Amino acid sequence: MGKKLVILNLPIGGNFTLGFPVLLRIREDGDPQVDLFQCDGQLPGASQLYNTLNEWLQVYRQLVKGRNSGRLQSQGVTSISIVNDRAKTLSQELKDWLRSGNTDWQTVRDRLQQHLQPKDEIRAIIQTQNSDLWRLPWPVWDLFNLGNYERAEIALSFPEVRPLDVTFRGEKQSQIRILAVFGNSNNIDTQFDEKVIKSLEQRGAVITTLPQPNLKDLFDALWDARGWDILCFAGHSSSQDDGQDGWLFINELQRLGMNEAKHAMKAAIERGLQLAIFNSCDGLGIAYQLAQLQLPQSIVMREPVPDSVAKDFLEYFFLEFAKNGQSLYASVREARRQLERWDRHLLGASWLPVICQNTAVMPPTWEELRRRRSEPGTVTAGGSGQPGTVTAGGVMFEQFWQNTGAGFLQLLAELRNRRDTEDADLKGAVEEIVQACRNLVNALENNRRESKVPSVEDISERFNHERDWQTVYGFYLKELRSEIEGRLQSMDGVLNQSTDRVKSAVTDVLVGAGLGRLTEARGPEFLEFMVTSVPDDLQQLKRGFPELSGFKMSYKFNFDYRIRPHLDSLTLNSAPVQISTFYNAGEIHQCLKIALRKTLYDCQEPLQEFYCEPNQIALALVERFVDRVFRAEGVRDEWQIFWENL
Repeated sequence: MGKKLVILNLPIGGNFTLGFPVLLRIREDGDPQVDLFQCDGQLPGASQLYNTLNEWLQVYRQLVKGRNSGRLQSQGVTSISIVNDRAKTLSQELKDWLRSGNTDWQTVRDRLQQHLQPKDEIRAIIQTQNSDLWRLPWPVWDLFNLGNYERAEIALSFPEVRPLDVTFRGEKQSQIRILAVFGNSNNIDTQFDEKVIKSLEQRGAVITTLPQPNLKDLFDALWDARGWDILCFAGHSSSQDDGQDGWLFINELQRLGMNEAKHAMKAAIERGLQLAIFNSCDGLGIAYQLAQLQLPQSIVMREPVPDSVAKDFLEYFFLEFAKNGQSLYASVREARRQLERWDRHLLGASWLPVICQNTAVMPPTWEELRRRRSEPGTVTAGGSGQPGTVTAGGVMFEQFWQNTGAGFLQLLAELRNRRDTEDADLKGAVEEIVQACRNLVNALENNRRESKVPSVEDISERFNHERDWQTVYGFYLKELRSEIEGRLQSMDGVLNQSTDRVKSAVTDVLVGAGLGRLTEARGPEFLEFMVTSVPDDLQQLKRGFPELSGFKMSYKFNFDYRIRPHLDSLTLNSAPVQISTFYNAGEIHQCLKIALRKTLYDCQEPLQEFYCEPNQIALALVERFVDRVFRAEGVRDEWQIFWENL
């Protein structure tokens, strides 16, 4: 039996209509964490799932209006049976989506099953900024459930994470400091929560309680120089509809927004706060705000929660975590499973508790929380020297690596979506070339000299010099072919712009991930800088950057071989009209017109086939680059060496 960390990163750019790009990383979980495998894929679109989620949320919130000590009763037309029916549909549609046979997603599922064992202890983390994805009931995913990987628990995470240096002040101690805040308790039983928390004194905790505090008392406690290990809140709370902020109702008159408390919470985090438990309603917005402050772990309720469910969860969680010595994830998993008895009455009750995790931090056990205060000083949040703490310019390598992977994944998803779409710039350039060639035909028809298009008089003069109609005919066919080829090569400017856009997009990923401080150069110039900056012994990087930086697209190298056969009508031996010795200048002029018309006709359709190719070449180019500098075996180590030497 091993311990595994599974991170599914779903970056910005996906949606329920087109689908979500996915970056899968599997690691040995522990200290340090060791990468085992990574791959990318794509979850397909699921518009109906999105609609069903919102339908369930609407009826659920009408029924369960808040943590309430009373029995659940029908609210108008909303009955428990309607809520349960919606929950059942939502559960099935989510399972079906995650079982999708879509090739890009099936690859991810296959890799999960290849690298995980049924008895592994698994932390599975959904890493995304999409608040709708946060609201999905991920515990129903049958891959991480009984009968499969039943020792797994699914958590949520904000994409941009980093560990924090924590300073402990005061005397050595082996006691866990807990701040317990009991907010507005109107119609709920927070005395039960207080009883459960105070029982932790028997397990070596020092409890400070704040019953319905005012803002000053709460802020003073959060700013306490000695810091806290655990913050517990019981009472009423809520979140914005978009799930990006939340409020605590700290007493009967005042509510506190997480955005308003960010400085006090940041101070508490920097002084050692490891875990915040909000045993209150609708806490995703609260967790979302705290994740941006790099809180190591929080536990919240996804939606409004019945009082009995909230009390059961807190009791069973601390039974496993503090008394039985289980890991944080195992404790939440077992406590949620204890809530399954409520699912028979209100389907979805066991979905409500969720961990929100800073993936740069290893979640501590109860015993590790006790030990870490025994040596005052500065340590890395998480308890025991976390991976990814190598920093440069304030940005840690682990965050750089995650941001790079997420950025490449999003870029590849965008390029795949555009793969079969026409490049408007190239289409415009080709249409201009075709029109210019039509103008040459018009010049011939009107006996007008233009560029290399001869008039009848020009042909006569050439014959007087050459004294052979075949030679004259061949000369002007060659001239027209040269004119057409020159105009076709004029698309090189557009092709170069397309290539530069791809290089700039790759640069944006690397600069955004943390390499921007190396140089002020951007776009293709940034890649040229990297070519000269990467040491020779970092072989994958040394090969990858020159391949991308030096790539150029041109008519000659990318398209000429496909158009050349259609220019044969402008060669003497393949011209549509073969002449005898008994010709005159007017007839030669007519033959040239026929040959040019045929060439233009023959070229038009093949030229139109080029319209999508810049997007197809861009995808292949970036795929090859990502294979070389991100997916290749050992390349993570090369990046870390490069990072440490900055």
